[in-house]
Amino acid sequence: MSEIMNTDNKKDKEPVVHTKTIGLRFPFSTSEDDVVQVFKMGYNTAMKSEFLSAFLEDDEDDDSNECVLDYREVIIPARLYRNIRYMDISKMIKLWKGEAAYHGKCQDSYCYEDIARLTQSLLLDRKLSFVSHLEYEYPPNEVIPALLRHEELHRKELEELQREISSLHEQLQPLVNTPPPVHTVPPLVEM
Repeated sequence: MSEIMNTDNKKDKEPVVHTKTIGLRFPFSTSEDDVVQVFKMGYNTAMKSEFLSAFLEDDEDDDSNECVLDYREVIIPARLYRNIRYMDISKMIKLWKGEAAYHGKCQDSYCYEDIARLTQSLLLDRKLSFVSHLEYEYPPNEVIPALLRHEELHRKELEELQREISSLHEQLQPLVNTPPPVHTVPPLVEM
């Protein structure tokens, strides 16, 4: 379960121009030397993650200016980013926020397979082009076995159909090799 910390800096009865900032923490990938400890983004950007939207939907403003949280921080569960480095998380966040572009597999210092795994674990929207491209290049681990099972099922069905066709062919073979029956027509009798 992720931990959520809420901070609301509003003053009572004072109109406030609202900004909704979401902070994401990845404590097992950040160190005290990292410049960015919390990755911040706008509310709508964060909502591109189905994982985060489950936590954030309750915060949607009903235009009443009551109970609006200006900042919300989410600590991402470690199992969602196990063995993913800080620099790969940072690159994924930049792609997510639109601050960087994905140009396909390239020879740089990022591990795009890990970035793909992180986008999949956070359930990022496939409408984001980098997500769909990464998912194509690095399919989710659950999808590959499902595709293999599906392929195996179709292979077995095809083999069964081939056996059935062979059996029918064997049954028809004697009929094909026998001469057709001869029908004799009696001669016409004249009257």
